[in-house]
Formats: sequence, C-alpha cells, structure tokens
Amino acid sequence: MRALLTSSGLSTPGLRQELAELVGKPAAEISAGVINEAMKRSFGDRHGWFFDEMRKIEAAFGGVIDFIDLQANDAATVREQMADKDVIYGMGGNSDYLMHVFTTTGFDETLRGLLTEKVYVGTSAGASVLGHRISWPPYLELRRELPDHGVERYLEVVPFGIVPHVGNPQFPGRTREAVERMFADCPQAVVALADDQAIRVDGSSYTAVGGEVACYGTPAPSVGD
Repeated sequence: MRALLTSSGLSTPGLRQELAELVGKPAAEISAGVINEAMKRSFGDRHGWFFDEMRKIEAAFGGVIDFIDLQANDAATVREQMADKDVIYGMGGNSDYLMHVFTTTGFDETLRGLLTEKVYVGTSAGASVLGHRISWPPYLELRRELPDHGVERYLEVVPFGIVPHVGNPQFPGRTREAVERMFADCPQAVVALADDQAIRVDGSSYTAVGGEVACYGTPAPSVGD
C-alpha cells in the first residue's frame, strides 16, 4: 500500500513532492478521485478549511480531478470512476460519518482492493479512517462528533490511530502540551500530526514527513524520519 496520511492535505512543497514520488509521475500528470462524504456532517462555521482544501487540490494535481459520490453511485460505478485515477483523495470532516458511509455503501471493501494499485491521500478525517478509531475517552470528548453513527472501528489498514491538527489555533484543545497530557496513559497506538506533517506509507514502512511526529501508546507506533 502507498499512502500519504496528512493533517491538512498537501499543504507544503515537501508533501507534494512526496506524493509525486509515491505515484511515480510529475504533479502535472497526476489525476485524482476525490471522496468528500465526511464534509456532509460538518456544521457551524464558514468552512474556510474546505475552500482552502479545494485550492490545495487544484494546485496539487495537473490531471483530471473527479469528485466521486459514494452515495449516488453503486460499487461498480465507483470502481469504474476510479479506474483511470492515480490517487484516491479522502477529504476531512466527520470521521465517524465518513466510515459510516464507507460501510453502508460497500466502499470499505472496494477501497481495500483499490489500495493495492492506487495511492491514497487522506486529510484529517480522510486519513483517520485508514487507522484505528481512537476510543480513548478524553479524545472522544474533545472531538464532540456525536452521534457516532454506529461506528466502533475504522479500516485499520495502518496500525495506529491518527490525531490531526495538533498546534492549530482553531483547535484549542490540541496544543502539543494538551495532546501530550491527553495521551500519556493511552493504551492505543496513536500518531499526532501538525498541519504541515504527514505519514508516508510505503508497504509496511511508515515515515514522518515534515519533521518528527509525536507517537503515543503501549507500544508506541514505529514511525521513522
């Protein structure tokens, strides 16, 4: 599997270069299928992050960019739409709802197949669903994403949970110090990412991009730099 699991998308030249290396093409030739279901349960602000994400996607991919609606198309159509894409791009929003959509549409199984041939880019919720759902009570309280849409587990194709937006002032409960305290005794393997960081996944190798990332749990995840 090849993936770039990010906190805030392809926000730096370094992250865009990592993606080009994973795909094996220059950015001008890379095409993407964008999954945006997580946005459907995101309410209550001006969604500046969403428009910023659109600009990042436009800048990162010079090839075709299609938005793939998992709820409007059956599994065969989704596979057809993804067939000529280099990248599957999972956007942010409500991660529990995104996993709910994956499960109810069958995209959870479709995605497992696609991951053998495509590069996956996840941003925030889109990254989180590839790992473990963090069930640590202090973090669930911080997220405030109730209801949980009946979701107890994520895809678990990487062996850790992901905490995005560490140090972002728009998420005041996620300062580095607060996250350190929150996960000091957490029994789950967790990786915490700032908005200019990512985890590059290449087979069973996990590499930090954008500086050393904070890892928690017993045992803590093995992420190189």
